[in-house]
Amino acid sequence: MKILIGRNDSLNRKLVQINVWTGEFTAFDMQGALESGDCVCCKQHRFDYLSGSLAGRTVSLCGRGAVQVRPSSDIRLVLEDVAKRVMPAAKTPPRVNRYLLRFEVDKYDITLFRDGRAIIKGAVEPEEGRSVYARYIGS
Repeated sequence: MKILIGRNDSLNRKLVQINVWTGEFTAFDMQGALESGDCVCCKQHRFDYLSGSLAGRTVSLCGRGAVQVRPSSDIRLVLEDVAKRVMPAAKTPPRVNRYLLRFEVDKYDITLFRDGRAIIKGAVEPEEGRSVYARYIGS
């Protein structure tokens, strides 16, 4: 509530850790770290990972046997054009709707969105996902 009403000066600077398994609460005093440190979040109010500017463009989706690839720039794909381009390599005809394109090539099941983001099932490592993306969708 203090943050919502702009009373940052009266905030409790403790980090609270909650162990839901045991029901234990531990509080760590963070005020000293704020005063002595040069944290880019606390002191400079930069949140690079939240904004996505430092987040990885390609990530393994843990437990999914898939990799998500995001293009390096903002793009808008015409999915019907991509479907025509991948048709010769696809195992079965690509399926397109207004939101996404799905197709299978080699050992991969690829879901491609209009913003250029793709989930490549069958790829495990980010490098493999980027390679498949470059081969069938473009760089």
